[in-house]
Amino acid sequence: MTTIFKVEENILDCKTQAEIFLSQEDYTNLLLDGIISINKGLNIINDCYLKLFKHFDDLSSCKVISDKEIESLKQIILELSKFATQTSILFAKLTKSDIVSTGCKTALNDLRTNIRTLREYLEDIEDTFLLDESEELNSLITNLL
Repeated sequence: MTTIFKVEENILDCKTQAEIFLSQEDYTNLLLDGIISINKGLNIINDCYLKLFKHFDDLSSCKVISDKEIESLKQIILELSKFATQTSILFAKLTKSDIVSTGCKTALNDLRTNIRTLREYLEDIEDTFLLDESEELNSLITNLL
């Protein structure tokens, strides 16, 4: 049979564990660890963006000579548009928290810049490689009308 004294001991043990967790120093350390972890993740994403940009520079010197290459470009645009959307959502979620947006300010600013740059690259690819196809389609439609 459980006594009041045993219940009291269990309650006080639970309270003590919570108080240890809630100490100001531990709380601050947890927050700082979280900010460091988020910064590391953001820096990994930003590094991926920078690598992508180097590949886009390589792509700009290519010539499209087949329908398969056009389809490949469309797939690149589709996949990287999804990537930009996913990172935009991440950016929006992280900037809602004052602690995170302050603690990760540089990495978040870099992410915002990289998202915009990726979108510009994607527009350039469409304009450079795929615009001819849409112009031909528009010309055909105009001739039919």
